[in-house]
Amino acid sequence: MPVQASVKGEACRSAVEGMQATMARANGVQVSGVESFNPADLGYAPRDRTLGYTFSLVADSDTVNLLNSPVTMCNYAQQVADGCHSVAMVTFWLDSEEGGWGETYGVDEGDTMFKFNCIGSGSPEARQNPLPWGSVICG
Repeated sequence: MPVQASVKGEACRSAVEGMQATMARANGVQVSGVESFNPADLGYAPRDRTLGYTFSLVADSDTVNLLNSPVTMCNYAQQVADGCHSVAMVTFWLDSEEGGWGETYGVDEGDTMFKFNCIGSGSPEARQNPLPWGSVICG
């Protein structure tokens, strides 16, 4: 399972590869791609953590089951953040014929991962720029 060039630094590469291996072994879920981004580009400015990752997941029933397990997903995100201390947020994305589905997790002030709140695209909160840390537009 290769890690794309967007994963910078040996510690981050090791954290990402370790999480992918655990996810495959424990849940049968494969990662088809990894992209990095700067959360500040989305309007977020979380302290000294300037890195986010989006993991594209292979669509199958194992992946759907995993995405329906927020505690397990949060643990995977925490595993990446623990090994790569510049990580502020992690998104797991499933792209299927029925449409996309993602879950986003981020680091709080105590460096503990938590699941972001989903804000509907038509809600007044969705017009905030930037969104509050811990919120993501969906639906």
